[in-house]
Amino acid sequence: MNFSYFRSLIINSYTYMKQITFLLTIALCTIITACGISDKDHEAQGQIYLQKARIALQHKKFNIAKQIIKDLRDSVPFAIEARKAGILLMDSIELRLAQEELNVINQRLMQSNNLSTDTLKNSFEEACQKIKFYNRKLIHDKHAIKAMK
Repeated sequence: MNFSYFRSLIINSYTYMKQITFLLTIALCTIITACGISDKDHEAQGQIYLQKARIALQHKKFNIAKQIIKDLRDSVPFAIEARKAGILLMDSIELRLAQEELNVINQRLMQSNNLSTDTLKNSFEEACQKIKFYNRKLIHDKHAIKAMK
């Protein structure tokens, strides 16, 4: 019995199947790319997230605003400009949080007795340092984003 014929038939079939698989893969990639969302659509979706976060920030819902920015990062990873703006917005959220914390500590400090004054002064100093840090970070991030453009 001549096995060389069967062997060549199997090898030819295998090569043929590899070619078909390769062509189908290319066709599938082309279809997926053609049906994909454009960069403008990504940016538009990112701007929606940013607008929601800004509204939450205006209403002093800081945790919600932070979560919306995190959702932006996860849901629209290709909205590069929106993500850059999200960095600045997150800095602004953290700054406003620190300012609110400072206001609360300041009110407590004004109303407190001498026993808890040292603890409140330490908290006050810490809140002041946070505000300074986020102000510097916000300025740094603005300059870094301008340098990228």
